[in-house]
Amino acid sequence: MRQSRHMSPVTIERNFFITYTYTIWDLQTRTTLKSWRRVSPSSIPVKPRRDAVEAFRLTTGHDCLAAHLHRLDISTEPFCPLCDSGEVMERDHLLRCGALLGLTGVSRYWETRALFRQ
Repeated sequence: MRQSRHMSPVTIERNFFITYTYTIWDLQTRTTLKSWRRVSPSSIPVKPRRDAVEAFRLTTGHDCLAAHLHRLDISTEPFCPLCDSGEVMERDHLLRCGALLGLTGVSRYWETRALFRQ
């Protein structure tokens, strides 16, 4: 006699619940230590989008700065190649970088990104 390949609604519901519960738990576990989990929505401006992108990237550390690129093995060293100060190029360094004087915070981020593309 041939077995039916159809599952009962109760079996389908139970399988869905188990799979869904495991997936949510797994996702929460894997994302607990992610830097973007600690970002306060109030710290990210709503408009303009350019400002929001810059704030989110710098807050999470997922940016185009040398320190992050070094962690990803894209750059050979984490130091600022723009001003040769020997400082690690992170968010705080953008405010002191001699090569970016006269620019606002948002402009400094985007100018750095443009210079790295060259």
